[in-house]
Amino acid sequence: MEKFSLFFRNLQQELKLFLFFTILFTLFRIVFISIYSYQLEDGSYREVILCLWYGLRLSLKTTGIIVLISAVFATLPQLLFTKWPSDLLRKVISSLSVVLFTVLFFARVPYYKIFNSGFNIMLINGMYDDISAIIDTAVNEYQLLWRLPAAIICGIILAWILCKFLDTRTYKIKFISKNKRWLYSFGIIIFLTIFWIFVRYGGGI
Repeated sequence: MEKFSLFFRNLQQELKLFLFFTILFTLFRIVFISIYSYQLEDGSYREVILCLWYGLRLSLKTTGIIVLISAVFATLPQLLFTKWPSDLLRKVISSLSVVLFTVLFFARVPYYKIFNSGFNIMLINGMYDDISAIIDTAVNEYQLLWRLPAAIICGIILAWILCKFLDTRTYKIKFISKNKRWLYSFGIIIFLTIFWIFVRYGGGI
């Protein structure tokens, strides 16, 4: 019963993680569209909504990978070792992910302004350029000196919000009979199977 309760609690934490990153990526997308809204034609609100919808479906895979990493290193080990610091590891993994994607978002805004495109093969080609030229471009074209600190600070704030969200109350299962426990387990397995198929295909089943 103890391990079942631990798993059920961790499952709720992973779902919180999934919800947070889904909302975060959507907010990033809204901010990005708002910044470049001057490029939109009049009456293109339908296209914006479709963009957010398709973007949400694409983000499901990225969010699913983050949650999967958290599940592998936080949830599953606690089923074997009840004193495993799952909450701490989950917060570390998710906080680092938040900071990373926030930095990437801050970098994507000037990148799009310069190249009129999202991140592409040009980034890989740029790795073969002169290091001093890359640094000069980052400082002068991408405003690295203020964008990077701003991105890190913003990422830390978002990570703090995530940690507070993970600390919110979870639903606890009281004592249940062995038969009902198998029923709960079967229901969770069915839910997770359908859920991960949905995530795997980005909502485009």
